[in-house]
Amino acid sequence: MLNQNGNMLTDVDATSMNVISETRFPPGCSTFLNQTTYPVGSGPVSVAVVDVNSDGKPDIVVANYISNNVGVLLNAGNGIFNAETTYAVGSNPQGVATVDVNSDNKPDIIVANYLSNTVGVLLNAGNGIFNAQTTYSVGTSPVSVAVVDVNSDNKPDIVVTNSGSNTVGVLLNAGSSTFNAQTTYSVGGNPYSVAVVDVNSDNTPDIVVANEGSATVSVLLNAGSGIFNAQTIYSVGSYPISVAVVDVNSDNKPDIVVTNAGSNTVGVLFNAGSGTFNAQSTYSVGGNPYSVAVVDVNRDNQPDIVVANWGSNTVDAIVGSSSSVLLKEAILRAAGNEVRTEYETQLKHDPNLIVISTSSGQLPCKRIFFIKWRPNEHEPILQQSIRDFIWIVIHNVVSCKYKSIAFPAIGCGLHGCSEEIVVKTMVKELKKMLTEKKLALTLFTIIRFRFHASKQKHIDTVDVLEVIPEEDSTRRWTSNKYVDTLVIPGQGTVEICQKAARPFVLQLSSSPNSTDPNAYSITLSVKKDEVSIITNKGTSNKTTESHHVLQPDDKNWHKYWISLYHEKGDIRYGIGEMRPFFTILNIDLSEDEAKLMKQIKYIHVDVDATGMMAPDLNNLNKRFRIDKAKYPLLFDPPLAIIPQDKYSLQHVIKHSAIPPSQLEKTCLHLYENIINFQLNTDDFPNFTDTIAKSIESPSGWCYKKLQEKASTFGKKNFKTTYLRITYGERDGCAPGHTYVIEIWPPGHFSPIHNHANASAIIRVLHGRIFLKNYPAFTLDSNKYSPLETILNKNEVIWMTPKLNQVHQLKNITFETAISIQCYLYDRDDEEHYEYFDYIADGTKTIGQFKPVADADFHEFRTLMKQES
Repeated sequence: MLNQNGNMLTDVDATSMNVISETRFPPGCSTFLNQTTYPVGSGPVSVAVVDVNSDGKPDIVVANYISNNVGVLLNAGNGIFNAETTYAVGSNPQGVATVDVNSDNKPDIIVANYLSNTVGVLLNAGNGIFNAQTTYSVGTSPVSVAVVDVNSDNKPDIVVTNSGSNTVGVLLNAGSSTFNAQTTYSVGGNPYSVAVVDVNSDNTPDIVVANEGSATVSVLLNAGSGIFNAQTIYSVGSYPISVAVVDVNSDNKPDIVVTNAGSNTVGVLFNAGSGTFNAQSTYSVGGNPYSVAVVDVNRDNQPDIVVANWGSNTVDAIVGSSSSVLLKEAILRAAGNEVRTEYETQLKHDPNLIVISTSSGQLPCKRIFFIKWRPNEHEPILQQSIRDFIWIVIHNVVSCKYKSIAFPAIGCGLHGCSEEIVVKTMVKELKKMLTEKKLALTLFTIIRFRFHASKQKHIDTVDVLEVIPEEDSTRRWTSNKYVDTLVIPGQGTVEICQKAARPFVLQLSSSPNSTDPNAYSITLSVKKDEVSIITNKGTSNKTTESHHVLQPDDKNWHKYWISLYHEKGDIRYGIGEMRPFFTILNIDLSEDEAKLMKQIKYIHVDVDATGMMAPDLNNLNKRFRIDKAKYPLLFDPPLAIIPQDKYSLQHVIKHSAIPPSQLEKTCLHLYENIINFQLNTDDFPNFTDTIAKSIESPSGWCYKKLQEKASTFGKKNFKTTYLRITYGERDGCAPGHTYVIEIWPPGHFSPIHNHANASAIIRVLHGRIFLKNYPAFTLDSNKYSPLETILNKNEVIWMTPKLNQVHQLKNITFETAISIQCYLYDRDDEEHYEYFDYIADGTKTIGQFKPVADADFHEFRTLMKQES
């Protein structure tokens, strides 16, 4: 909706939009660019856009309902916004406005705090910074706020809807950045949205309120001096939620436009003059219109009505999550009071009900199901809860013999869950159930997903089974050929992952036609016996080393990458992890040829199809993945993590370390959990010394356990052993236990091994450890030149599914080394491989090690105390 300060407010993630206009969009004005999303607090419900730091660029102010704060995203230019800065406000902020309330030419923030029954005012301190809020008591459950000068003293006043008190409050500006106590005026039931506009041409703004609970609009004419007359009531459709007041018929008198969420209409009340309005004229729109704006969208000098609809389809069953307060309330509000009574009666009878089934009320369906869902930050638990949710949905729908379902976007951000994980898991489980049970169900989505299936249209079973992300590269395959574009011409990295030993050619070209003789191109050819890079100007390099060429078909994924950077005329090729250190082939182009490289834009891949049948060609995307990145490989990502307060520009320039804030979310979670862990404590100060003695003494528990494990990684070798002491229970979120203390006697080492594509943090607690990182895990891993690092006490390193996965650890000192290693499967991991693959010592074979515990930490500590 538009508030009276000219700011756009948005309340829900609508699923469709209606535009009511007398003309068509002119050419070139019918589309919008794709959205760019920015992380904000939990439950963003209202937004205002205004220049808050006087740099001539509009900034974003958002009310975060769940986080109890407002966020400010400053405009960095070129349509880009900086990260959010948050300011604490009251409980569940709902409506927000930005207006200069203290005449310093800087817009301030005014917010309605729904559960605190207050309005908060955050004064602008300059440079886009805001002071702490000053609160003013208002009525119960304030929802919408407008800030307009209502008493002609050139100071903007606050008007707020008190939805629980059935009043509208007016707080006059007292000057000196303060406001008087509210004066209240009775309006209809549950006033939701407010607009403050002069509707009777007396040069004083009047108040117009949409009363959700009484199906009316109230008009309160301004009597002067900031006093308002009693309301005049106009009937509209059921559940009016959003109101705008704009002259829509060009008679110079503002008219009222209101969304009737329960009637699926938008109502227009034309201004009859003298502050009165005609009965509404209604226009059908999508299901549950929730928000309205009136603006000329097609440049014909006539205002058009834009409506966001909450749910537009007619289905047999609508499914909601009773765990999501906002979603549940949105469904109950739209369905009506009878459905709310049904829901609350069942819940009161049994608060532990997993499924609450109600009639449809005013929603376009036969039945509504409210089903409990358990959000969780650990993805395996989150995914299982979604599988349970889907199973319950399908079971209930099938038992009712229904044929269509409307699904919500459970976990769409308010619980801190990844939308992508939620959607992928829902789609995957639906595919599984519909296929296994051979069900013919029609599916709708009623809150937008970021997938093809989310588009507001009828989706049949086949569409759901084929749902893929918008960015999925499989749509660019044609038989054995693939075409794409670089993000930035002349630079970037392309990675090809394949699970079949198929020779391929990757051509980077200035032309969309791979055979264009006039194009400049760079060609990477990967064969079983040779890899070469050649430009069409004759510059080339090649290798025939067995570990540099096409890898064998061992059913594992193998990665090949190429990096280019026109500024330096640099071309690199490598296998496995993308680091400059792991470069196999390198070409430095001449200055003239580097200029030609800047023209390169297109990616052409041609896979050798010899012997492949048609089904294999059609499914090629299942064995080939092609990823691209906008930046070339110029520097090795630092392994070391140092505390934020010790991180400096020198670390940036030398690429020697990163601070915790630059870690991926999963790694940051692990880092924060273990960074302060210590072995030696006040009640056991010689813990590490006792461990060392237990290793040295034949009667020690550590010595005996190491002897038992001598054959763990191939032929018997006491030196290839170490102790694994686990902390906490296994929870399915990692290969083995999440937190493991590893004890390395002098001279002991691990085999070369990988880590099940888990993210990890490793911190040395005692002694020193020698680390070798390898680019890829194969039987020839030891032929690659490893990236070597010595880790001292308290030094910390990181691991993600794409970097630092393959390594070997060794204690090269004369004292015991101890580390804590912690693992978590990453957000996108749907396989949960439970083993660490390793190259067996002396056997030239690959083994699978299932991470097990030698002892629980508390049990181990007790044993060591007994030996001390």
